[in-house]
Formats: sequence, structure tokens, C-alpha cells
Amino acid sequence: MKKHYVWNKNFTLLVIGQIISLFGNAMLRFSLSLYVLDTTGSASAFATILAISMIPTILLSPVGGVLADRMSRRHIMILLDCFTGFLLLGFTYLITQASSLALVAITMIVLSIIQSFYQPAVQASIPLLVDEEKLMQANGITVQVNALATLLGPILGGVLFSLLPFATLLIISAACFLFSSLLECIMQIPFVPQKRKDTFLKSTWQDLKAGMQFVYCDRPTLFKLLMILALLNFILSSLMSVGLPVISNITLALDPVYFGWLQAGIGIGSIIGAMLLPIFQKRFQLAHSYIFLMLASLFLFPIGLAIMFLNSVYVSYAIVFAASILCMAFAAIFNIYAQTYLQHNTPNEMLGKVSSFVTMIVMCTYPLGQAVYGVLFDVLDALPYLIFMVAAFISIGISLRCRSILKVIE
Repeated sequence: MKKHYVWNKNFTLLVIGQIISLFGNAMLRFSLSLYVLDTTGSASAFATILAISMIPTILLSPVGGVLADRMSRRHIMILLDCFTGFLLLGFTYLITQASSLALVAITMIVLSIIQSFYQPAVQASIPLLVDEEKLMQANGITVQVNALATLLGPILGGVLFSLLPFATLLIISAACFLFSSLLECIMQIPFVPQKRKDTFLKSTWQDLKAGMQFVYCDRPTLFKLLMILALLNFILSSLMSVGLPVISNITLALDPVYFGWLQAGIGIGSIIGAMLLPIFQKRFQLAHSYIFLMLASLFLFPIGLAIMFLNSVYVSYAIVFAASILCMAFAAIFNIYAQTYLQHNTPNEMLGKVSSFVTMIVMCTYPLGQAVYGVLFDVLDALPYLIFMVAAFISIGISLRCRSILKVIE
């Protein structure tokens, strides 16, 4: 089944299916936000719906991981893509009969639940489709696909929302998911059924405990690396999501379109990092991957200095834009190294539950970090550069701690 090159038939089908599915998802979410804003005129209404819709993904990801180890991952992807397509067709019919904010909220929550079961199946399938030596390259490709969908999906959704009726756009999104399910029918992913001795609920609970025990007790170095990833998400990702709009809209007082480019820069950085991965992979082993985390941390300093010594608004903006891209590029490379290590050191029958447990822990730190930075930028509204400087020093400290952990791992 595995091949000594990345672009074998099954991995290619997986990637194409992901491109179609992720672009459809990104278009859909952005279009729903525009629909809510257009219908209610309230940004807070959608923000509330979006926050609530994230909860199932965080809470149910471990259960999705259990199913990814118990059931055929290919069947999970086919069924969920089919269900999503028909769900959107039903939503299209109902929304054309009567506009309802509650219906939009329910649909987004259901989509979030689907995502919590879909992504563990995809992540756990990658190591089964490529040779071990090509696993890091395969992970880099999936990072690029996710970043491109995040970057271009909203743009495409915005264009289609302005050109087409909302119902037509929903039908296009539904078609994306249904076509993705057809591609997954052709794909082959090895699957060995596990025997279940107890009831479904009891077996699920036992599997959840086994996944947590594997990470926390059986692989203590893996748990330490997980904490590094969680801190990275808390310090860097949360800072970018809160700090960049503050810098662009408040500190530099620029038009909102400039923040749009900053947000796009985060996706561009992830794509650049994945593109540079083959070059670094030949020169740096896992034990030296902390260097990328260190470089990501160092690029927080130019952002702080650019707004500290504010001589020209546009020069400062250019520095912030370039530093943000480079920061996220090196952070993406470190993430790929860490993800590949996790896949290398997790048995196939536990890949789903372990990867979803990792996802849950890392995702939990993101809204927590956003809340903390939101308070800090309010309290230190006259000193936003100080937050970036302190975050840079803390992140460098995390990088040095990561160095010692990676030495033990190596």
C-alpha cells in the first residue's frame, strides 16, 4: 500500500479530496458569516455563534479519534462528506423558505461536530499512505493545503457571495463535499478491525483513557513535546490573532483592508514554511528543530520595534507584515517536525485517538490565549509593543526548554 514516493495514487486522492472539502468548508463558513452580518447587521451575533460552534470540535475530537481507530477511516470520510453535502442541500431548501438565525447556528454547530470526527480520520490516514521516509514531506503538503484553503477560501467565498444568490453558493459547497466523497470511494486505506469486548460507550471510554495514558505515561517525552506545542499556540498563534488587528486598526489606524492582508500573511507564512521544508529536512534532524521555534520567536522583536519607533505608518506596517510571515513560516516548520515525530512514535491502532487528544489540548490553549491577550491589549493600550517584546522573550525561553526535550527524544 505504501509507496517510496509521496504522490502515489491513494495519497494524491486524499490531497485532492482535502482541497475540495477544505475549500468548500472555508467558502461555506465565510459565506455564512456574511449572510448573518447581512441579515442582522450584528457582528456580535456571528461572533457568538462562531464561539459556540467551536466547542463541539474541542470536546468531541478525542471521540472522533477513537472512531478513527475503531472504524475504517476511508468509510468515515466518505460518510461524513456525503452527510455534509446532503445537510447543506437540506439547509438550502429551509433557508430559502424562511430566513432563520437559529437555523444558521444549528447548521454551524453540526458542521463543527462533523469536523471533530472527520479530521482525526484524515490525520491518522497519512502515515498509512506514504513511506516512513516521506512522512514529513506528506505532512508539509497537507499543511500547504490547509493554509491555501484558509487563505483563498474566504476570498473565493466573498467573490461568489457578491455574484451569486446565497442558495446557489450553498449548492456549490454541497457539490464540493459530495464530489470529495466520490474521490474517497476510489481511495484505499489499510484497515484492521479491532475487537470490541464491551459496549460501545464503555469501549469508547476505555479507548479515551488508553490514548491519554499513552501520551502522559507511556511516552512522557511526547507529552512534554505536546506541552511545547500548546504553549506555542498560546504565545504565538493567539498573539497574532489578537495583536495584528490591534496594530493595524488601532495603533497604525489603517483601513481594514490592510488587516485583511496581515491575516492573509499568516496563511502565506504557513505555505512558505511548508515549501521550505524539503530544504531544511535534509540539514536538520528533530533534535535541532528547536531552531525554527527560536527563529519564529525572534521575529516578534521586529514587530515590537516597528510600533515602538513609529516614524512612518506604512514602513512600520511593511515591517510587521514581513515579520509576521516569517514568524509563521518557521512556526509551521516546527509544527510539521513535531507532528511527524508524533506519527512516527504512535502505533497505527492508536493514531486516531492520540492525534485527536493532541488536537484537543492544543486547541484549548488558543481561545485561552486570545482572552489573555485581549485583556493585556486593553490594559496596555498605550504600550502594545511591550506585549510583543515580552512574548518574544517567553517564547525564546520555551525554545530553550524545547532544546533539552528534543535532545532526550533524539
